Amino acid sequence: MFINAFFRGRRDSRSHLSPDRSHEREGSPRRSRRLRRQSSSAARQPRSPDSSSCCSSRDASPCARPPPLPTESVARPSIRRQSTTEEILIARGFRRQSTTEEMIRCRNFRRQSSQSDDTCREWIMEARRIKEISQLDTSNKIYWNFINGKSIKPSPIDRFPDMKWKEIWINSNSKLISSTDRSSMFMLFNDLIPNKEKLRAYNIGNLQDSNCSECSQEDSNEHRIKKCTTSKELWNWQENVLRTNLKLTIDKPEDLLSVRLNSNDKSLKTGVWLVIRTISFIIRRYPNSSMFELRKEIIEWRWKNKEQVLKELGNWLFLIF
Repeated sequence: MFINAFFRGRRDSRSHLSPDRSHEREGSPRRSRRLRRQSSSAARQPRSPDSSSCCSSRDASPCARPPPLPTESVARPSIRRQSTTEEILIARGFRRQSTTEEMIRCRNFRRQSSQSDDTCREWIMEARRIKEISQLDTSNKIYWNFINGKSIKPSPIDRFPDMKWKEIWINSNSKLISSTDRSSMFMLFNDLIPNKEKLRAYNIGNLQDSNCSECSQEDSNEHRIKKCTTSKELWNWQENVLRTNLKLTIDKPEDLLSVRLNSNDKSLKTGVWLVIRTISFIIRRYPNSSMFELRKEIIEWRWKNKEQVLKELGNWLFLIF
């Protein structure tokens, strides 16, 4: 009962907020006198429509206020960019005449697109056919199945016929050669190192010249590995270690890559490993290769693979420094 009376009192107290609801409910004489007093005081002190305070029960209804006086708007002239002759012709239905170069480019693009679509369809059909053959579970089997099925004979281009490629691939893929070093040697053997000479030949990067950014000489694979100021110190150190510490008689360190290795000649195996690691380090770190980082990398790898190093190379790798 107390709660019902409380909410009924709250509802009764809001009856005076709107002047339009005063006739709906008649209250006590004291309340009517208070309403008349409030309305009279509101009439004596009218509020400005521009007042920042919120409307209260003493203010007149906002609907009864007169509309604000219209302000004079100054008409500003709109500034419009003048259309070019080409835009006017296009708007009137004319079309700019294509140049011969653009026509050739569009024709080649359409031709390449149709060829690529045909190639994609062919590969999709081939993949569906291979998927049905359960014996083709490795990439090597899939490759030879595709070669034999299409009667394709791979024709590699040997630009260096004097190189002993069989020995080179065996030495660069031995057990002690890490996957990172193998990748670097693969890039070197297949001429995939992005030097400036190669980039400029393929018109990549809009290079003005093919000079090295470190020493201003021709940037090639041989330059990066042997002759640049950032790699020359490492290459000379490696050559000195091969001749002094490992007691190897060689003309050039890179000649060790094509040497037929003997399992008992651990000094020669150590020299081959050192040449591959040095070349890989220079390729990966160019132009920020340093002697300190190379020595640190060799020491860490030697410690992590200590048992395998002693088995394959003996103590020779621990004698270089």
